[in-house]
Amino acid sequence: METANATNDFEPASRPIRGGEMGALIRKYDWARTSLGPLSAWPQSLMTMTEALLLTPVPMVLLWGPDGIMIYNDAYSIVAGGRHPHLLGSKVREGWPEVSDFNDHVMKVCLGGATLSYRDQELSLLRKGTAETVWMDLDYSPVLDESGRPAGVLAVVVETSERVMAQRALVKAEERLSYALEASGMVGIFDWHIQSDTFYSDARFAEMFSVAPEKGVSGTTLSDYIDGIHPEDRDRIAKLIEHTIASGETFAQEYRLLKRDGTVRWIEARGECLYDENGIPARFPGVVVDITDRKEAERALRESEERWRIASEAARIGVWDYDLVTDTIRWDDRTRALFGLPPDAPVTYRTFEAGLHPDDRAGAEAAIAQALDPGGSGEYEIEFRTVGLEDGVVRWIAARGKCYFENARAVRFIGTVLDIGAAKEAEARQQLLLAEMNHRVKNLFALVDAMVSLSARSAATPRDMAHALRGRLDALLRAKDLVSPGLLGDGGAAGQHSTIEALVMTVLRPYEEADGRRRLTLSGPEVQVGAGAATSLALLLHESATNATKYGALSKADGSIRITWTTHGDDFTLTWEETGGPPIHQPPQRQGFGSVLAERSIVGQLGGTIDYEWLTTGLRLTLRIPRLRLES
Repeated sequence: METANATNDFEPASRPIRGGEMGALIRKYDWARTSLGPLSAWPQSLMTMTEALLLTPVPMVLLWGPDGIMIYNDAYSIVAGGRHPHLLGSKVREGWPEVSDFNDHVMKVCLGGATLSYRDQELSLLRKGTAETVWMDLDYSPVLDESGRPAGVLAVVVETSERVMAQRALVKAEERLSYALEASGMVGIFDWHIQSDTFYSDARFAEMFSVAPEKGVSGTTLSDYIDGIHPEDRDRIAKLIEHTIASGETFAQEYRLLKRDGTVRWIEARGECLYDENGIPARFPGVVVDITDRKEAERALRESEERWRIASEAARIGVWDYDLVTDTIRWDDRTRALFGLPPDAPVTYRTFEAGLHPDDRAGAEAAIAQALDPGGSGEYEIEFRTVGLEDGVVRWIAARGKCYFENARAVRFIGTVLDIGAAKEAEARQQLLLAEMNHRVKNLFALVDAMVSLSARSAATPRDMAHALRGRLDALLRAKDLVSPGLLGDGGAAGQHSTIEALVMTVLRPYEEADGRRRLTLSGPEVQVGAGAATSLALLLHESATNATKYGALSKADGSIRITWTTHGDDFTLTWEETGGPPIHQPPQRQGFGSVLAERSIVGQLGGTIDYEWLTTGLRLTLRIPRLRLES
């Protein structure tokens, strides 16, 4: 293919004159390389036609000679796209190889003396490196030489691609609209000519407003349509129409129609006011949709939701709804509260994941995955903990749900959540009570066994042994009376006070003597202790004495315990020191249940601390409690 040459090495002819960018390129081009020869040798007919096309703003290209050597103007260079400037001086069949057959036909017809004309001719051109479909208006006519014979072809090329594509898009849009209107049977179109007060509509629209269909086609007044609006909505809609005309805002309203047979239909109307060049309201076109079914569904849904809300409030149940198609989640206020969120907080699946307790996350996600599996039942039932996303509170939740599938794809996941914190606490208390009862029974047997052994060693006769054993059991029962009100929660000792000394003596009396020797030493000021604190202290003293009987000072005949207490400012301190028992070589490897329970009672209920020192000579236990809590 011939290409343009932008150098000045060739004859700078003075013609063609002017011609913009293409005039300059033509003057610089090495035409001697083509069948046309140098510019100075061009015939007058060729030069005249070249100058004429360079001066016109219409896209033109001259195809000269049997090969159709291309000479074109600035406007055509735009049509050529990426092919410019390489088309200049090239043979038309080679310059546009993808349409060579088309151009071959043009050359044959027009060099034969005829003309050709095409409107919106579709072509596939390579103007940007890839094939594109374009449309053009094309006019071809022969150009005569000095002898009067056709020597070339003048082509007027006007691209119409944008107009053709816009027209086709409009036709498709009108077809889709027509199909939609026909298929729905619920949509109507209107066009109100404001200045003449002529209201046009299709038959569907007219029927909705109880207007004769022929009036809709021929036109009638706006008032005929206003009369079809429900009386309760009529004034409001009339005022909104006036407001739309005055403001230019879009008209979008839902209102009722009262038909002649007394039935009521809901419609949604949308339209806008169009103004002429002087700003005067000219037309008001729009569309309406019958939304009666939607309104009925909304009313039924509201009633159903209200019934469900009342039922869920009564049962204290939260509701959630996960739309897997749109990936949106709806939580009611109670569900949000169970995840520590305010009522207006946005919710996503990540919100749910973030609110799960770390220890329960894997189990909850596995249960969800199983529910979403199309091969399963779709059922979801699990208990897990949440950690409040804003308040940090840990809550126990029982969740149940059901997944719904379409074409083996999970599309909806709906369920409920229930706060089971109270039930979990009750269950934990029950387990603790059962464990405590089991522990107490074991300790009771151990205590009775120790008491029998102690009594046997100190008794001279069976009668003496029975007497000593009865006394110790009696003391144990009195200690039980002191401890039991708080443990059972019956409040039997609420509001009553005793002293530390009385409490210690009551609980430890069964261990006070052995072989006629006192084994306990008590000293300290008179300190009041309330019934609530007495329970925790009695439990600690009882457990310490039991452990001393099993493993410590009271397990040996020469063992003894010194118990002292003091007050300093707002604090109370009690020290338990054992001596004479088995030597201690290392602290115990674990705490017994009773010790853990007693420590939890002191720390959790009284805000106190317990320090253990495992000395070789025996245990030293130091207890510290705020006096305010001690006396309550």
